[in-house]
Amino acid sequence: MTILVVGGSGFIGTHIVSYLCGMGHRVVSYSPSIPGPSQRLDGCHYVEGDVTELGTLCQIMKEFRVTKVFHNAGISHPKLYPDNPYKIYRVNVTGTLTVLEAARLNHVEKFVHMSSAGVYGNTSAELVGEEERLHGEHPYGASKVACEEIVRNYGIPSVSLRASFVYGPGRQMDCPIRTLLYNAIHGIPTIWNNGSDQRLDFIYIEDMVRAIGCALLTDNWKYTEYNIGAGKEIRFSTIVGIVKSLYPDCILQVGPGDLGYDSLGALKIDRAREDFNWKPDIDIEAGIRQYASWLEKQREQEDQA
Repeated sequence: MTILVVGGSGFIGTHIVSYLCGMGHRVVSYSPSIPGPSQRLDGCHYVEGDVTELGTLCQIMKEFRVTKVFHNAGISHPKLYPDNPYKIYRVNVTGTLTVLEAARLNHVEKFVHMSSAGVYGNTSAELVGEEERLHGEHPYGASKVACEEIVRNYGIPSVSLRASFVYGPGRQMDCPIRTLLYNAIHGIPTIWNNGSDQRLDFIYIEDMVRAIGCALLTDNWKYTEYNIGAGKEIRFSTIVGIVKSLYPDCILQVGPGDLGYDSLGALKIDRAREDFNWKPDIDIEAGIRQYASWLEKQREQEDQA
């Protein structure tokens, strides 16, 4: 069995490649860039290429006899390219279509698509289940709605994982938790006019990766969509308080209002719990502490360089 991770050099991709290799699986990581020799993992083959290259993807799937695909490539943040919707749709929708077609032509057994809770848009529901009406509030969310429809109807056994806000070591895209911690560790004041009322379901990267692994390896898919989150609504004011408790001397002020993300309640995660035997293990305080420890080590390495 070979698992192809499309988007293997990104935040989630890097972690899932490491997770699967650690379990002894044969993995192929496909991304526009590949890590240097010292960062490559045993058991993983790294291939450089674009998500829209059908020929290359077909060649990889045939050569390595790929049986399962985790599609994680594309524009992965709602705040990227806000003035260029064409690019968002072209990369996300065309990329998904291309990977699906390569999988179909090569008789892939399972296809796991990384979607987003952004498919729900803004909702006043305290607990958001998979049956909630889909409504993208921006091109990113709308592209994920479109991709889910394509995945569901392409004729390959597949699931879409609707991920909540994933945070933790290695994230490079805009992340308010990372910004607060980075600034506190480096002695940089954080003074924001708004953000404390933002509510989101935050999930730590380790919990997210375990969920993906369970989805890839289980034979028990009863649904075509699964929420993956902590299952709890967190207001950003709570996160501010945790960071202040870790770094009491830091200058940290966040005013009322949101951060510009969709306002979303807790994700209902019963499907994943029942079908994957998965549940999140790391609560928000433990996750922030672990993230802070990792960022502190990063700073130490930078100071020693």
